[in-house]
Amino acid sequence: MSEIKKVLLITIDCLRGDHVHYNGYERNITPTIDKLAKEGSNFFMAFSNGPHTHYSFPSILTSTYPLMFEGPKIGAGRITLAEVMKMLGFKTVGLNSNPFLSEYFGYGKGFNIFNDFLSGEETKKKSSLAVKLRKKIPKGSIVYRFLQFADKYRAIKNHKTPYITADELRERVIDHLEGYKDEKLFLWGHFMDAHYPYLPDKEVMKKLGFKDVNDFKKARLFTKMLNAPEKVTPEETQILINLYDAQIYTIDQEIKKILEYLDENGLLDETLIVITADHGEEFGEHEDFTHRVDKDKPTLYNVHVHVPLIFYSGSWDCQDVKSNVSLMDLAPTIVDLVSGQKVKKFMGKSLLPLMSGEEEEHRAFYSEHEYQESEIVGNIMKERKKAIAYVEYPYKLIYYEGDNSYQLYNFEDDPEERNNLISDPNSQEIVSYMKNKIREHLKEIELSKVRIKMRKLNL
Repeated sequence: MSEIKKVLLITIDCLRGDHVHYNGYERNITPTIDKLAKEGSNFFMAFSNGPHTHYSFPSILTSTYPLMFEGPKIGAGRITLAEVMKMLGFKTVGLNSNPFLSEYFGYGKGFNIFNDFLSGEETKKKSSLAVKLRKKIPKGSIVYRFLQFADKYRAIKNHKTPYITADELRERVIDHLEGYKDEKLFLWGHFMDAHYPYLPDKEVMKKLGFKDVNDFKKARLFTKMLNAPEKVTPEETQILINLYDAQIYTIDQEIKKILEYLDENGLLDETLIVITADHGEEFGEHEDFTHRVDKDKPTLYNVHVHVPLIFYSGSWDCQDVKSNVSLMDLAPTIVDLVSGQKVKKFMGKSLLPLMSGEEEEHRAFYSEHEYQESEIVGNIMKERKKAIAYVEYPYKLIYYEGDNSYQLYNFEDDPEERNNLISDPNSQEIVSYMKNKIREHLKEIELSKVRIKMRKLNL
C-alpha cells in the first residue's frame, strides 16, 4: 500500500448498517458507498458503542467507552484521534453541525481547524413562537402537540434543518482538501442529512421511484411518530423509510463528488477513506421511531447500533470481514495503517489483522447509554441510570440499571431480537457469564471516574 498522506473520516449520522446495499439491503441507494466497500475492506457486522451520538462518538474518536472518565464529554483521561494524528505530522480539520459534537463537549480537541457551525449569526436566530409557547405547556397535551405540529410544518415548508446540508459540507470538505493538497491531512466530516427530520429534494424522491410527500403530511407524520408511535401504520412507516432512504442517497452522491475531486487531482492513491455511522435508526421494529433518549429505557437493539464500517485506499489489498467488531477499534486501526504504532490510552485495538486475514475471531464489546426513569421536572433532573449491552457472539445481554432487568438475545438465530432468552433454562449458563462481564465493566466505569477525581486533586 502506498504511503498514506491524507485520511478522510466520513461519519454519517443515523445510517443503519442494513440500509447499505452492499450489506444486503434490497434498495440500491448507496452506489458510491458500495463501490468503496467492494474495492476496500467492508465490515458487515460493525457496531457502535452507544445508540445515540452523545454516547457513540467517544469510542469513535477516543477509543474509550462513553460512560467512563467524565462521561461522554471529551476531557481528562482521553486522547483524541485528532491529537494523535497531529503528533504524527498531519494537519487536522473537523467539520460537523451536530450540537453533541461541538466544542462545548470537547470535540475540538486536537484539531487545527474545527467548525461545529454553532457560532455566528445562525445560532442567534430567534426560536419560533410555537417553540416558545410549547415550553410553557404540559408535554403531551393536545395544545402541545398542535404547537409541535405547527413548528414542524413551518420548518419543513421553509426546508429549514438544524444542520448544514450534505452539499454544503461536501463543498467545505473539498475546500480543505484543496487547501492542504500538498500537506498531510486528517479530515473528519460528519453528514447529518439522514437524521430526522428527513427532508429530501423532490427530484431525489422521483429518481428513486418514491412517491413525494407534501409538507403538511410530513409534519403530521413526524409529529405522530414522536407522540404516538404505536399508531403509525405500516403504510406510514414505509413513507418514513422512503424519506430516510432518499436522504441516504443524497449523502452518497455528495461523497461521490468528493471521490471525483480526489481522483481528478491524483490524491486517491495516497488517501485512506473511512466511512461509518454513529448509530442507526428505528422504524417501529421495537415499537418506536428514530433513536430517542427521552424514553424510560434507551434501546440497544441492532437497529440502533449496527452500523456500516468501510476502509478504502486506492492501493488496497485487504478483504471484507464478517466478524463482529465495534467502533472502539476504529481509531487504533487508522493509527496502525498510517504509522504502525499503538496508542496506550486507546482501549480498542487495530482491525488490520482481521482485514488481512490473519485473524477471524469475533470481538466482544460493550454498547452503553444513560437514561432517566422519569421526565425532568422544572430544573430538577432525576439521577441518570445506566444501560449496558455486552455482546459476545452470538449473544447480546442488555442490562437496565433502573429496574435491574436483563434481556438476552441470540442474534444469529434471532437477528431481529424478538425472542428474549433471559428465562430460558438452557441459557442460564451464558446469562450468568455475561452478567458477570457487565458487573466487571460497571466496576471499571466507576474506577475510571475515581482516577480522574484523584488526578484533579493531584493525589
